[in-house]
Amino acid sequence: SAIHRNNIWVHVDGAWGGSAIFSRRPGVRGLLAGVDRADSFTFNPHKMLGAPNQTTALVTRHCGLLKASNSTGARYLFDPRKNGADYDLGDSTYTCGRRPD
Repeated sequence: SAIHRNNIWVHVDGAWGGSAIFSRRPGVRGLLAGVDRADSFTFNPHKMLGAPNQTTALVTRHCGLLKASNSTGARYLFDPRKNGADYDLGDSTYTCGRRPD
């Protein structure tokens, strides 16, 4: 397609209805047909689920992109020698070490 030939990033903002992607109802899930071709997709589970805390998920097909674009590489914050360092997502987020709501 022209989008891929011209290297255009396609993002789908599913803030309000994106959680429908998890629906088992064909009529609902079908509303998001084609989202699998996007480079990134966001949704806010708290809006559809009525959860009390804000939650946002950004999903991308480009492995390592979030870490590469958000990482500060601050050794004083993220020590690769500590137990569970591979599971520390702080350096992969734009808020670094700040905990979300």
